[in-house]
Amino acid sequence: MSTVLIGADDRLAGIRARLAGGELQTFSERDALAAFDAILRERPATVALERTFAETSRGRALVDRIKADPSLADVQLRIITEDAAAGQAVASPPSPPEAAPAAGADTAPLDGRGTRRTPRVRIKPGMDVLVDGSPVALVDLSTTGAQVVSPMILRPNQRVRVILPNAGGGLRLPAVIAWASYELPRQAAPRYRAGLQFEAADPASVQAFCHEHQA
Repeated sequence: MSTVLIGADDRLAGIRARLAGGELQTFSERDALAAFDAILRERPATVALERTFAETSRGRALVDRIKADPSLADVQLRIITEDAAAGQAVASPPSPPEAAPAAGADTAPLDGRGTRRTPRVRIKPGMDVLVDGSPVALVDLSTTGAQVVSPMILRPNQRVRVILPNAGGGLRLPAVIAWASYELPRQAAPRYRAGLQFEAADPASVQAFCHEHQA
């Protein structure tokens, strides 16, 4: 499989036609977890995200998860948009050139615009936070979200309460699970890795926490 395409149902057909000529597998935006499983399994050369999907919290979380996985370091991430009037795929705003576009498509390399609103800070190992009262390991953090590893079940679209420990008794952040995956590490108990999207957060407080606990 050379390209995985993920996007909104009403835009996939037109974009798929433009990408014809190469090996291609498409997924609806509703099947983002299945798409990520295929990406992990097949290691495609390119992952193409339709623009409107890429701008959603689920799309941003998928991009973050791909970028965070060392085994996917060689996967090229690209944004593709469809001109509804002309029915054609057109290039997204210019970015620094990195690699040739996928066969048959007018695309641009994926950058932080529309996929990650704020930079993620890697957190020192051993830092636990509370999600619905249960301790989970904090992997990385930004003012808009976080990545965690949890022994308890976490499901996409689940609303949770997050508490970041601090001297004031804890920074409380309502959040929604943007994505989640089940993992079976060697010589360790099963766990869930998940991306959290904060619904309301004080940027200054979160940035202070990042500065104190960054790796």
